[in-house]
Amino acid sequence: MTLPILTAKYQQTVLKKQFLKFYSNLQNAYYSVYADYGMPMECYSVNRGQNNSDGSANVYQSQCPEFWDEVFSKLKVINTCKGRTCIPSYKTDTEVIAAGGSKGNQACPQIYSQAAFNAQGSAYTLYDGSFIYVNTTYPEYGIDINGKKGPNKWGYDVFYIRNLLHKNQIIISDGVCGGMWEKGGMRIKDYLLDNKEYDGNKSIWW
Repeated sequence: MTLPILTAKYQQTVLKKQFLKFYSNLQNAYYSVYADYGMPMECYSVNRGQNNSDGSANVYQSQCPEFWDEVFSKLKVINTCKGRTCIPSYKTDTEVIAAGGSKGNQACPQIYSQAAFNAQGSAYTLYDGSFIYVNTTYPEYGIDINGKKGPNKWGYDVFYIRNLLHKNQIIISDGVCGGMWEKGGMRIKDYLLDNKEYDGNKSIWW
């Protein structure tokens, strides 16, 4: 194999390890909040088709401010920054598609990047340099597992996530549209396929 291919495979391996560590830490925080309250706090969506006859997703967000306060109390947050001024610049939906990337659902509106990193959110930087970008009134959010370090690419170190109710627990899943990834990148479920975090239940993935 050529050097660029080997380099790309090595980078993907490193990022996968980082993603799995980030995912595990965040999911454990969710489980800890659940254990404290004995029930899932209302800051999640229910997969389309489970509740609505039109196939849309129900969103429950009445307890999102309290939920996020509890989650961040379980994590090692070293800095909080309001708005997008302290985070890298990421490609828009149009730029991703034009460069050979893709979405889980091409029919979704071209506002994915804006939804993940909207101007009303805040970036919570963790001890390892990763950050979670959250509008604390909503159960969907953006993450960058590498922070400002890069590559700052969708499907590599940047993802849009939603809280999903599954088996009476809040789990981490792809955001609306089933994720977006730049050429060579992957969806969240692709990072989890060979790991215990993915339970093989395809119905939880868009």
